[in-house]
Amino acid sequence: MRGDVVDRCAAHPRLAAALRDGAFVVGPMTEPDLRRAITGPADAAGLAIEPGLVDVILSELRAAGGGYEAGALPLLSQTMLTVWEHREDDRLTSRGYARTGGVTKAVASSADAVYAALAPDRQEAARRVFERLTAVTGDGALARRTVERAALHAGRTEAGRAAVDEVLEVFARSRLVVVDAGRVQIAHDVLLGSWPRLRGWLADERADRVLHTEILQDAAEWDRHGRDASFLYGGIRLQAAEEAVARWRADPGRYAGFGLPGPAAAFLHEGSRAATRARRRQRLRFTVLAGLLVVAVITAVAAVRFGQDAERQRAEADRQRAWALDRSAQAASRETAAYSQALSDDPETSARLALAAQAIADTDEARVSLAALLSRPARAVLAGHTNSVASVVFSPDGTRLATGGGDDMVRIWDVATGKQVGAPLRGHTGWVYSVAFSPDGKRLASAGMDKTVRIWDVATGKQVGAPLTGHLRMVKSVAFSPDGKRLASAGGDKTVRIWDVATGKQVGASLRGHTGWAYSVAFSPDGKRLASAGGDKTVRIWDVATGKQVGAPLTGHTGVVLSAVFSPDGTRLASAGVDDTVRLWNAATGKQVGASLTGHTFSVSSVVFSPDGKRLASGGMDNMVRLWDVSTGKQIGAPFTGHTGWVYSVVFSPDGTRLATGGDDNTIRLWDTATGRQIGTPLTGHVGVRQSVAFSPDGKRLASGGMGNMVRLWDVSTGKQIGVPAIRTGWVYSVVFGPDGTRLASAGVDGTVRLWDVATGKQVGAPFTGHTGWVYSVAYSPDGTRLASAGVEGTVRLWDVATGKQAGALLTGHVGVMQSVAFGPDGTRLASAGADGTVRLWDVATGKQAGASLTGHTSEVSSVVFSPDGTRLASAGIDGTVRLWSASTGRQISIPFTGHTGQVSSVVFSPDGTRLASAGADGTVRLWDVATGKQVGIPFTGHTGQVSSVVFSPDGTRLASAGIDGTVRIWNVGLPYDLQGLLQAVCDIAGRSFTPEEWRRYIPNELYRRPNCPTTQYG
Repeated sequence: MRGDVVDRCAAHPRLAAALRDGAFVVGPMTEPDLRRAITGPADAAGLAIEPGLVDVILSELRAAGGGYEAGALPLLSQTMLTVWEHREDDRLTSRGYARTGGVTKAVASSADAVYAALAPDRQEAARRVFERLTAVTGDGALARRTVERAALHAGRTEAGRAAVDEVLEVFARSRLVVVDAGRVQIAHDVLLGSWPRLRGWLADERADRVLHTEILQDAAEWDRHGRDASFLYGGIRLQAAEEAVARWRADPGRYAGFGLPGPAAAFLHEGSRAATRARRRQRLRFTVLAGLLVVAVITAVAAVRFGQDAERQRAEADRQRAWALDRSAQAASRETAAYSQALSDDPETSARLALAAQAIADTDEARVSLAALLSRPARAVLAGHTNSVASVVFSPDGTRLATGGGDDMVRIWDVATGKQVGAPLRGHTGWVYSVAFSPDGKRLASAGMDKTVRIWDVATGKQVGAPLTGHLRMVKSVAFSPDGKRLASAGGDKTVRIWDVATGKQVGASLRGHTGWAYSVAFSPDGKRLASAGGDKTVRIWDVATGKQVGAPLTGHTGVVLSAVFSPDGTRLASAGVDDTVRLWNAATGKQVGASLTGHTFSVSSVVFSPDGKRLASGGMDNMVRLWDVSTGKQIGAPFTGHTGWVYSVVFSPDGTRLATGGDDNTIRLWDTATGRQIGTPLTGHVGVRQSVAFSPDGKRLASGGMGNMVRLWDVSTGKQIGVPAIRTGWVYSVVFGPDGTRLASAGVDGTVRLWDVATGKQVGAPFTGHTGWVYSVAYSPDGTRLASAGVEGTVRLWDVATGKQAGALLTGHVGVMQSVAFGPDGTRLASAGADGTVRLWDVATGKQAGASLTGHTSEVSSVVFSPDGTRLASAGIDGTVRLWSASTGRQISIPFTGHTGQVSSVVFSPDGTRLASAGADGTVRLWDVATGKQVGIPFTGHTGQVSSVVFSPDGTRLASAGIDGTVRIWNVGLPYDLQGLLQAVCDIAGRSFTPEEWRRYIPNELYRRPNCPTTQYG
């Protein structure tokens, strides 16, 4: 009995008695319960169920957080009804399930049918009901909302309440909403993403929620910068914000939570006032110009008598006008740059906005927007398919991309321009599930729902020969052999087939063994074996020459296996499936290698090795693309986000620097897999916490120290340890190379500083002693003759490197522990940071403090460093901030850099001084633009705990970090530092400049300008 009709039954005495004496609550069903709910009725009706079908259905029913909800059973009932309607004789099949579109399409179809049967006024009521039953989160995601029936009635007439009740009744009857004890909610998350009509209703609100979040963030930024007018909205951004606020205020019931606190309201009010002033200035421009013309005539006449005075006045007027125009251009540049960064999912438009910002005025914000774009992985979105993109593949030379999709077409794209090459390849009469290039790139194979495999001439786009027929059901996958002479295909008839490319004839008998659909097929690099993945939860390996299965099936997946691929060296297999996992296998033994790779929250559709075999990429039905380290099984960095639907296919470019993905949102996306990503595998070998890391001056070596009493050296190019670790007594807190790279200094808990010969790994001389407790930091002077060290007793000591003796008196003044010490680039000054929350500057020659202490941090200061030119200092603290200081005045420069969600452990300048890197307890490394204080790109993630130390390579293209997870990691931060390099790279992404019409739409109050791109790019 549905909960919403309990009150009606209670009105009947006999039913009321039954409810009182025999009622029990039916809670959410478990997976075994749901499995029996499928198989039990089928058995009773004499129906056979195709192997693997149950797993597919249950995987789609699973809630986002795992498990099954109370609404799962109604959805299952609806789904099984549609599967039964598409049965084949007495069999429930995957083919029939595919025809229904699965749970997703079954639910959408039901919802549309119920809606279409409603009268027009009821349809409008249904829209309002579902808008109230759906929440939009801050990042624009949809979520179910439980609402009291009384809240849906509120403010409505009696007729309006009746309309709501009728809507609830018909949707509950179709098991699309759940009504229980006066509370209403949508039956399942599936409806949120699967019903196009609902997505359309909520499209505006999703955009509004994201815009609301942006307004709050931008208003806070404006407030932090002293309410500087250059941070205000203008043009199309202000118009969009004002229109949205008007909507929110007009319908507070629908837009609950869309209020604007004081600073945000003031931010928009000031923006509106500034825009009004700008419009007035624009209207007055012609008047002013006319006035200037009159003044010019008068001035010309008067110049006969007052020549010198007029010239001075004209010069002053020109200067004032230039100043005003410059201020206006800078404000427009900043606004456009901010707009660029807001469009992270649209790389081309973001790039064009960033270029426009720089063309308007060369502001710091414009440069940050250029760098931020390059720091994100998204590079292009290719649109053209009119339905889902099921398969993507690069040509062997990496210049072309082929795609197949639900619009029954194969398309070829130019990777450099993102443009489609020629007309679509037509011939399939259903979905194209798989495409594959021949090894020489001259042929393309495709496979589809029409049960055929087709071969195409890439140069002409013509089909080569007749379709390859033989499969009895849809063909899900196709692959060329390494020599290009054979094709393998896998299909819904549970078979794998091999074809002669030259003749189009099947070679030998079909490969049979799977008891469910065969979803994926791949050749080994030597062409002697095939791997296939199936609906029976297995991966199977076949001998190509004999057609026999090699060994037992590879088992471990708990659901349908959708993808399988060999590693480039043929020793490993990777597989992915509806159990949300990626698994690695030993191709020789069939044993799983390591634990399953977990992170996806829904079925994993596709998996592929990088060309060097060191990484894996996977795409899933959680709309995410993830990179994995093959050796550790750990995810590399944050997922790639941008697809707004399931990701069906992933593929690396031949050089491994790009990734292409295809998805349910009808798009192909290109990603940069290198920038901002970890280089190679983590450097491991230490036992326990890593406290410090340092590059050698030539950038070829790394030194690390930490728990385990050892200092280790690493070869940066190979990631291999060099020699035997140097042994200390106790933790090593700090390591630093000498200026010539031949010596290494270390400091630790034993209260000593030690010198090491880098070539031999041997200690040089006796330890430097004098500290009475742990030594947290050690630094070399630029000329290599001095060392400075700081420790727990609150003193700084200077040492003569040649003699190992203390040079001069102790530097005292800090209260408590000293965390960090650093020399200035000329060696005459020293900076120190301590637990007393201060940074102090010292005169190295006299040992005296230079000026007052630098105060501002609200807790311990953990790290301090000079800029390369010595004019600034950066500090990091337990208060979660990074701060900039003038080294000459001791005054703080700009507001603190915020973003870390915990203490900041380490900070360092880039070699050119334009960027900072910081590391913190939140497990991230972050890049910052020094001029603006803005974070550049997304945080670098991978460490599984606090990051203790971070350092730039001497050329600024890499970062090394050390953490309490016992690893050292190297990151690619190879962004161009010069403006021309930034422009060149961003122009490559933009592809073209804005047209004048586009410019007016995005930047309406500024004159059209072309970006400063090389003429070879834009003609």
